[in-house]
Formats: sequence, structure tokens, C-alpha cells
Amino acid sequence: MRNWFLLLLLLVIFSPISAAESKPRPITITFNPGLEFSYTSMNILSGEQKTADTLNLITSRLALKADIFDYLSLEVLAGYHSAHNKNSLDFAQLPLPLRWNRSTFSGFLLGLAIISEPLSLDDFALNLRGEFDFPLAQEMEWEILSPQVSGTFKGKNSFTLLTLDATLQYQGFTGVTIFAGARLNLLHGKFTASEIIANLPSLQAIPYNQKTLLGPLAGALIEIGDNWELTIKASFLARTELSLAIFYTF
Repeated sequence: MRNWFLLLLLLVIFSPISAAESKPRPITITFNPGLEFSYTSMNILSGEQKTADTLNLITSRLALKADIFDYLSLEVLAGYHSAHNKNSLDFAQLPLPLRWNRSTFSGFLLGLAIISEPLSLDDFALNLRGEFDFPLAQEMEWEILSPQVSGTFKGKNSFTLLTLDATLQYQGFTGVTIFAGARLNLLHGKFTASEIIANLPSLQAIPYNQKTLLGPLAGALIEIGDNWELTIKASFLARTELSLAIFYTF
């Protein structure tokens, strides 16, 4: 599945370039800074038993978009995230069993996106966006509160998220572009708990991934004045997300 995604990502990059070989254009790079805020909720399956759960993610990030061609852009994202799973998790394989109850993990979140517009006809255009995100999550530590033993618990939530959006845009309105399409989600992560009792460490990891791959996506890009662009985006079913991004364009 990951190889399939990488193939689609290569198509995002090279399909417009190959179509433009007969009409070479000068390369000009324009940088546009921005801010992005989003709330995400994804249904996941965790552990060997494929237990149903929900991963909730709140992010706020700085964005820097580089427009290389009329049809190709790169976007670098860096900011902060807070993530927690909805249901409790039991780490029964540790010497002293541990239960997480909606533990929240926070830290830096980095991302890289490639955006392409390979096809356009009149007021319609096909837009492709591939994005890769990964967190620099902070490890949490709890003290073991027991009269029989002394030690510490440590926990961490790590994941990677690959996303591909394919949307059809309508640009016939003045100052507003609306779009709708499909979103592919590839989430891979694991909840990790470690335990140190009397200087003897133990470790258990519970892997997880998304329950559903595909879902619908819709939104609008609104021009504010001469130099600001506001993008509102929402996805449903496979990945419930509401995001807001604002960019300053030169």
C-alpha cells in the first residue's frame, strides 16, 4: 500500500512536467508564509486483536509554500500537536500491568507537501496534493504508586501519516475557489509503554493504523484583499478533519 502511495506521489510531481516538455517555462520560485490550524479524528485499529479506537489530533503549524511553476508547489510545515486516543489502553504484558486512560501526548509536528495542478479546462482544474507528517512526540513519565514496588512508567505515541488529496476545483467565482474530491489516508503508529522496576526495564508496544483508507473532501479558497488567501477544508468518514490555513501571497 505504501508503494502504491509513492507511485501516486510521483505522478503528482512528474505528470505536469512531462505535459509541459514541449513548452518549456522559466523556473521562478516564490515563497508564501502562512499559518495552519486543524482538528483531526481518525478511526483506528490497534493491537493484534484490531481493537477499534479513535485517534484525536489538534495541530497548529507555520507553513512556507514555494511556488516553483504555475502547476507545482512545495510546502514545508512545522508546529505543535496534541494527540490522544479515545479509549483506554491496557499494557498487560508488563510485569506490573498498566492502563492508559486517554493519555495526551504533545510535541512538535513536521510535514512536507507537494501540490500540483496537472490539468485545467475553462474554470475547472484538477488539484493533487501529497503530504507526509510525523511528530516529535514528548515521552511522558509516571511514578509507580505502590507500597510493594518502586519505579516508573514511561509512555510515547509515535506515528507517520501519508495523505493524498485529489480534488476538482471550480474557479468561476470572483475571489472564491471551491473544490471537492477524495482523500487517501495511510496512518501507521504505535503506543509504547516501558516500565522500570528495581532497575529492570520492560517494554510493550501496541501498533495501530487507520480503519478506512478513503473518504470525501471539500472546501474553499477565499481571496482576502490583494495579498491574503484563506483555505477552509473538511474531510469526512475515513478521517474527520476541519482545517483552516491562511497565506500571505507576494
